[in-house]
Amino acid sequence: MVDPARVTGSSTAYGVTAPVRPTFTAMRRSVVVACSGGPDSLGLLVLAARDALDPIAVHVDHGLRPGAAAEGQVVHEAANRLGVRARSVSVRVDPGPNLEARAREARYDALEAARVECGATAVLTAHTADDHAETVLLNLLRGSGLSGLAGIPAVHGTVVRPVLGLRRDELRAVAATLDVVPVDDPSNRDEAHRRNWVRHTVLPLLA
Repeated sequence: MVDPARVTGSSTAYGVTAPVRPTFTAMRRSVVVACSGGPDSLGLLVLAARDALDPIAVHVDHGLRPGAAAEGQVVHEAANRLGVRARSVSVRVDPGPNLEARAREARYDALEAARVECGATAVLTAHTADDHAETVLLNLLRGSGLSGLAGIPAVHGTVVRPVLGLRRDELRAVAATLDVVPVDDPSNRDEAHRRNWVRHTVLPLLA
């Protein structure tokens, strides 16, 4: 079993070197961690366990592609290594326009339901500084107003995003301490999705 208290590292986000320890200000145990089995959410699960937040890893199966059951097993294996709870939830998302948005809405509904059922205080998601930059750029491309330029809020209702100050690579380095093979979602490389195009083409050119 991994001892979360022994996980160490450093962050160089914004050119400043600091310990990889996000601030879980005013947060109380326990919390639901949205966990797809990907490296970002696994990293968040490690950090939440390290900060003694008694996390419950919740994997949501949208029923949109085969192999989701195996992805859920990755989440359960990671939770077992950390000595924390885990559960899998299935939701139904019918095909149609704006499938990604409807899947996201169904996922957040399922996570909130799990939070209420478990008596947890918040739902944590693994959005990073990279996700924040992508969101701002996407909003610019859409012609968003000032609210869109604010990017991803750190807190929205019961949803908390405690690692917005960390870079994606830093969070994935934390996940690697689990020695669990993370889920590789091929849709994250499909540049037909605008966010993936921004992530893999636009931001590297800007950098």
